[in-house]
Order: sequence, then C-alpha cells, then structure tokens
Amino acid sequence: MSARLNRSELEHWYVYYKLDAQQLADWLPHAPRLMAQVRAATGVEGRLLRRADGAKAAAGVATLMEVYDGIAESQAFATALDAAVNAARVAVPACATVPRYTERFTGVLAAPTAANA
Repeated sequence: MSARLNRSELEHWYVYYKLDAQQLADWLPHAPRLMAQVRAATGVEGRLLRRADGAKAAAGVATLMEVYDGIAESQAFATALDAAVNAARVAVPACATVPRYTERFTGVLAAPTAANA
C-alpha cells in the first residue's frame, strides 16, 4: 500500500452462503483454516457468523457469513480469498459447488468519538 488509507476508505467484505445440515457438519472444521489462510496472506482477521433466525435452521438450512473488515488492498484480498476458497473446496468436496455471495462496503460516516458523541 503506497499511502495510508483513512478508515472510511477501507473495505468491509461480507461473504454469505447456505449449507444443508451435512454440508455444515463437513464445513465447520475447515472454516478456521480458510480464515487463517486469508489472515496469513493479507493480515485481515475474518469472523464467521451464523444467521440468527430459526426459520431456515428448522428447515435444515444454515446461512453462514464470513466478515472481513479493514481491507486496504481489495485486489490482493480477492486473490487471497479465492485461493483459500479453492483450497477449501478441494478439502470439503460436499461444499465445492455451494454458491458464495460477496458484498463489499466502505464507510460513509466517521465513527463517533467522545468529543462528538
């Protein structure tokens, strides 16, 4: 990165996908490896979330979301994430064809500080 970006210029990526009960059981042991691979390549720490509402879960479907905050170099991040996903798809064949949807955001307003809160 040639110049330091301010917080509003950093990207936040939200990657979500749906898994059935068996895919979820197969995937969960591998998710930390994917996130560790991304962190090692980019320095960006990911979080894994599960949809809170029970309607889909009761139907045997889990919606998971990977959240990656503070991305300064989006192309390098995309390359690292793609490599990690491809490795995970090889490791977990049951999830190889699961569609993943990515949404990218940047900040609009500065975070409040004690002086302006």
